[in-house]
Amino acid sequence: MISNMVTKLLSGLMTLLLGLFGPDEEDLKIYRRKIGGSVWHSCTRCKYWPREHFEETEDCPPFGLCPTCVQYEMQDRRFSGR
Repeated sequence: MISNMVTKLLSGLMTLLLGLFGPDEEDLKIYRRKIGGSVWHSCTRCKYWPREHFEETEDCPPFGLCPTCVQYEMQDRRFSGR
């Protein structure tokens, strides 16, 4: 139960950070998750990026972002100077 709460807290924090440093309008992205899944992915480099049986949206999900995808995006911003 505590680990589930920690996971939700970390996911919410990552969502907040992505919202603060999120993409510009010209950088709209696609978010995918497996049908029935709870984790949204935003980076095709993530080993868990759904390739079949998924749902997708252009709207940033309010919770449940994949920590690996967020890490990739933060690294990309650091190296691109954004």
